[in-house]
Amino acid sequence: MKGWKAGLMAILVGLGMAVLVGCGGSKAPVKSPQQSISPLDMSAGYGTVVLSVQWSKGKSRVIPEATERIVARLKRSGMTLFEKVIERGQTQVVFEKVPVGEWVLEAEAQDRFGAVLAKGQSESFTLEANQNKQVTVELTAVALVVTGSGPTQVTGTRVAQGTPVSRIDANTFNISGVGTVLSPMNLDANNDGRLDTDVFVVLAGSAPLGFAGFSTTDNAVVVVRTRARQEQPPSVTVNIDASGALLRNVALPPGDYEVTVENVTISSGGNQLRIGEMTYAFSVFKDAAGNLHHTLPTAVSYRLPVVGQPIENVFLELTVDPAASTAGARRVLFVDHANGEINLTNVPVGTDGKVTFKAQPGGPNLGTVSFVGVGVLLP
Repeated sequence: MKGWKAGLMAILVGLGMAVLVGCGGSKAPVKSPQQSISPLDMSAGYGTVVLSVQWSKGKSRVIPEATERIVARLKRSGMTLFEKVIERGQTQVVFEKVPVGEWVLEAEAQDRFGAVLAKGQSESFTLEANQNKQVTVELTAVALVVTGSGPTQVTGTRVAQGTPVSRIDANTFNISGVGTVLSPMNLDANNDGRLDTDVFVVLAGSAPLGFAGFSTTDNAVVVVRTRARQEQPPSVTVNIDASGALLRNVALPPGDYEVTVENVTISSGGNQLRIGEMTYAFSVFKDAAGNLHHTLPTAVSYRLPVVGQPIENVFLELTVDPAASTAGARRVLFVDHANGEINLTNVPVGTDGKVTFKAQPGGPNLGTVSFVGVGVLLP
């Protein structure tokens, strides 16, 4: 990720100025009683620390242009005991009635959403009575990305052809031993009360698009049977919760599918990537021995840029059933954003089931993301 290297000084200057004990009051709150200064420290006297900021005009590689405020913290033994906020345009803020002793000054440049753009901290310094002490903090850019990894919440069961089934309505069925399921397909086209083919049932509580950091304000996903050779591809709408977990069982015969959800947010470390619409394409298939498999991800790992950040040193890795590699499955990724498109297709799945998309160095900045399509499909 590109970043501002604050080779120039951010010119965050702490001036330690001695004052008499008891003069003035501290406007900077102590974080908690457990972090209070001990009576011994207090008896040694107090000082005042003034933090000054020199705001650059126009673009700056020292204080990022999108900075709306700087949060300054005085810390002792790793604990924040004083905190002040300098809004853009302010040139200084005063920490009053600071006990003398060892301190570290920490500063963060934040945007209007509270995302940290750059941060740094001083060397440990001593504030003494009757001493003015200048402290410099050099800010270093923080890569604005969302990161996460872990298993997905996809669980399911394979049900054999011929299992008793009854049709409740066009998209709702009751499968013996499983219960009620939704499906985009007619599971009993022969009308004989038995499954026409093996099916993979994605169980309620599974989240085919859900992974660490994923959330949505949408209340349903649409599961579509693709390449169905029909003018209107068969589909079914399934209610979900905010994490993307299905609220109903979904039964899928062998074939290719897409699951689509809107209004997605991927969050980590205070950063967020918002996506207007996200689709995952996958296949349900049989191997040479007739065993049923799917290419829904079993694990996800990612480092993705947020809007306005360079598309480089980022990746998305999916883990799918290794049988997908033997079956010749290919991966696909398409991102439609305000500053362009990302299109990586027709790349084979690894023999270990790993599916990795990586951005090349020198990519453009990511614009507002309207659509992300990702998936693993058989030829």
